[in-house]
Amino acid sequence: MYCVPFMTLHPFYLFDLDAGSGTIQAASFTGLNPGDLYVVSVATRSGDETSETVERHVATRPLPPSNVRADVTGAGTTNAQVTWEPPATVNQPISGYRIDLIPDDSRQFPQEFASTVRSAILGPGLVQGCIYSVKVWAIIDPSFVDKSTSDYAGTMFATGKS
Repeated sequence: MYCVPFMTLHPFYLFDLDAGSGTIQAASFTGLNPGDLYVVSVATRSGDETSETVERHVATRPLPPSNVRADVTGAGTTNAQVTWEPPATVNQPISGYRIDLIPDDSRQFPQEFASTVRSAILGPGLVQGCIYSVKVWAIIDPSFVDKSTSDYAGTMFATGKS
Protein backbone atom coordinates (compact mmCIF):
# COMPACT_ATOMS: atom_id res chain seq x y z
CA MET A 1 0.00 0.00 0.00
CA TYR A 2 1.18 3.53 -0.72
CA CYS A 3 0.82 6.31 1.80
CA VAL A 4 0.76 9.78 0.27
CA PRO A 5 0.98 12.65 2.76
CA PHE A 6 0.34 15.94 1.01
CA MET A 7 0.93 19.34 2.54
CA THR A 8 0.57 22.94 1.54
CA LEU A 9 3.36 25.38 2.24
CA HIS A 10 1.34 28.59 2.68
CA PRO A 11 -0.64 28.15 4.98
CA PHE A 12 0.41 24.76 6.26
CA TYR A 13 -2.18 21.97 5.89
CA LEU A 14 -1.63 18.22 5.82
CA PHE A 15 -3.75 15.72 3.91
CA ASP A 16 -3.14 11.97 4.18
CA LEU A 17 -4.31 9.65 1.43
CA ASP A 18 -3.98 5.91 1.02
CA ALA A 19 -3.38 5.39 -2.70
CA GLY A 20 -3.92 1.64 -2.86
CA SER A 21 -1.42 -1.06 -3.78
CA GLY A 22 0.17 -2.46 -6.91
CA THR A 23 2.95 -1.60 -9.29
CA ILE A 24 1.81 1.87 -10.36
CA GLN A 25 -0.56 4.06 -8.41
CA ALA A 26 -1.93 7.54 -8.81
CA ALA A 27 -3.34 9.89 -6.23
CA SER A 28 -5.62 12.83 -6.97
CA PHE A 29 -6.19 15.84 -4.78
CA THR A 30 -9.11 18.23 -5.11
CA GLY A 31 -9.73 21.68 -3.71
CA LEU A 32 -6.16 22.88 -4.22
CA ASN A 33 -5.42 26.59 -4.60
CA PRO A 34 -4.33 27.74 -8.05
CA GLY A 35 -0.70 28.80 -8.26
CA ASP A 36 0.23 27.47 -4.82
CA LEU A 37 3.11 25.30 -3.64
CA TYR A 38 2.67 21.82 -2.18
CA VAL A 39 4.86 18.98 -0.96
CA VAL A 40 3.90 15.44 -1.97
CA SER A 41 5.52 12.63 0.00
CA VAL A 42 5.22 9.00 -1.05
CA ALA A 43 6.03 5.93 1.04
CA THR A 44 5.02 2.29 0.87
CA ARG A 45 3.37 0.64 3.82
CA SER A 46 3.09 -3.07 4.55
CA GLY A 47 1.55 -4.02 7.86
CA ASP A 48 3.36 -2.00 10.52
CA GLU A 49 6.38 -1.30 8.25
CA THR A 50 6.75 1.94 6.27
CA SER A 51 9.50 2.69 3.74
CA GLU A 52 11.55 5.86 3.56
CA THR A 53 9.60 8.78 2.18
CA VAL A 54 10.30 10.34 -1.19
CA GLU A 55 9.28 14.02 -1.45
CA ARG A 56 8.46 16.19 -4.42
CA HIS A 57 7.67 19.90 -4.32
CA VAL A 58 5.03 20.87 -6.86
CA ALA A 59 3.12 23.99 -7.89
CA THR A 60 -0.46 24.03 -9.12
CA ARG A 61 -1.23 26.02 -12.26
CA PRO A 62 -1.88 29.71 -11.64
CA LEU A 63 -5.09 31.33 -12.80
CA PRO A 64 -4.84 32.89 -16.28
CA PRO A 65 -4.47 36.61 -16.89
CA SER A 66 -7.65 38.54 -17.70
CA ASN A 67 -8.77 41.50 -19.80
CA VAL A 68 -6.32 40.78 -22.62
CA ARG A 69 -6.41 43.63 -25.12
CA ALA A 70 -4.38 44.30 -28.28
CA ASP A 71 -4.13 47.68 -29.99
CA VAL A 72 -2.42 48.35 -33.30
CA THR A 73 0.16 51.12 -32.91
CA GLY A 74 2.60 53.04 -35.06
CA ALA A 75 2.72 54.13 -38.65
CA GLY A 76 1.86 51.46 -41.18
CA THR A 77 0.18 49.29 -38.50
CA THR A 78 3.18 46.97 -38.23
CA ASN A 79 3.23 47.03 -34.41
CA ALA A 80 0.70 46.18 -31.74
CA GLN A 81 0.70 46.52 -27.98
CA VAL A 82 -0.95 43.81 -25.92
CA THR A 83 -1.97 44.50 -22.30
CA TRP A 84 -3.61 42.35 -19.62
CA GLU A 85 -4.44 42.13 -15.94
CA PRO A 86 -2.61 39.64 -13.74
CA PRO A 87 -4.51 36.61 -12.41
CA ALA A 88 -7.27 37.49 -9.95
CA THR A 89 -5.75 35.35 -7.21
CA VAL A 90 -1.98 35.11 -6.87
CA ASN A 91 -0.65 32.70 -4.24
CA GLN A 92 2.92 32.81 -5.55
CA PRO A 93 4.61 35.70 -7.35
CA ILE A 94 4.12 35.70 -11.11
CA SER A 95 7.62 35.35 -12.58
CA GLY A 96 6.60 36.23 -16.12
CA TYR A 97 4.16 35.94 -18.97
CA ARG A 98 4.31 34.10 -22.29
CA ILE A 99 2.64 35.79 -25.23
CA ASP A 100 1.92 33.98 -28.50
CA LEU A 101 1.11 35.93 -31.66
CA ILE A 102 -0.65 33.72 -34.20
CA PRO A 103 -1.44 35.03 -37.70
CA ASP A 104 -4.49 33.74 -39.58
CA ASP A 105 -2.29 33.25 -42.66
CA SER A 106 -0.62 29.81 -42.64
CA ARG A 107 2.28 31.22 -44.71
CA GLN A 108 3.38 33.19 -41.65
CA PHE A 109 4.91 31.68 -38.56
CA PRO A 110 3.56 32.21 -35.05
CA GLN A 111 5.83 34.24 -32.78
CA GLU A 112 6.46 33.91 -29.07
CA PHE A 113 7.25 36.82 -26.77
CA ALA A 114 8.08 37.02 -23.07
CA SER A 115 7.32 39.75 -20.55
CA THR A 116 7.74 40.30 -16.84
CA VAL A 117 5.26 43.20 -16.81
CA ARG A 118 1.60 43.47 -17.88
CA SER A 119 2.22 44.47 -21.48
CA ALA A 120 4.31 43.66 -24.54
CA ILE A 121 5.02 45.21 -27.93
CA LEU A 122 4.33 42.81 -30.80
CA GLY A 123 6.33 43.67 -33.86
CA PRO A 124 7.64 45.38 -35.83
CA GLY A 125 6.84 43.32 -38.86
CA LEU A 126 3.12 42.65 -38.55
CA VAL A 127 1.58 42.09 -41.97
CA GLN A 128 -0.95 44.67 -43.08
CA GLY A 129 -4.48 43.37 -43.65
CA CYS A 130 -3.95 40.33 -41.43
CA ILE A 131 -5.93 39.02 -38.45
CA TYR A 132 -3.90 37.91 -35.43
CA SER A 133 -4.78 35.89 -32.34
CA VAL A 134 -2.94 36.70 -29.13
CA LYS A 135 -2.64 34.23 -26.24
CA VAL A 136 -1.20 35.22 -22.85
CA TRP A 137 -0.15 32.75 -20.13
CA ALA A 138 0.94 33.54 -16.55
CA ILE A 139 4.00 31.67 -15.25
CA ILE A 140 5.17 30.96 -11.72
CA ASP A 141 8.69 29.64 -11.39
CA PRO A 142 9.74 29.14 -7.76
CA SER A 143 13.36 28.06 -7.47
CA PHE A 144 12.75 24.59 -6.04
CA VAL A 145 9.85 23.34 -8.21
CA ASP A 146 9.14 22.94 -11.91
CA LYS A 147 7.62 26.05 -13.41
CA SER A 148 3.88 26.10 -13.76
CA THR A 149 1.96 27.81 -16.55
CA SER A 150 -1.69 28.90 -16.47
CA ASP A 151 -4.29 28.33 -19.12
CA TYR A 152 -4.19 31.14 -21.66
CA ALA A 153 -6.40 34.17 -22.03
CA GLY A 154 -6.67 35.64 -25.49
CA THR A 155 -7.93 38.22 -27.91
CA MET A 156 -7.78 39.00 -31.62
CA PHE A 157 -6.94 42.07 -33.65
CA ALA A 158 -6.54 43.08 -37.28
CA THR A 159 -3.94 45.26 -38.90
CA GLY A 160 -5.08 47.87 -41.42
CA LYS A 161 -4.80 47.25 -45.14
CA SER A 162 -1.99 49.00 -46.95
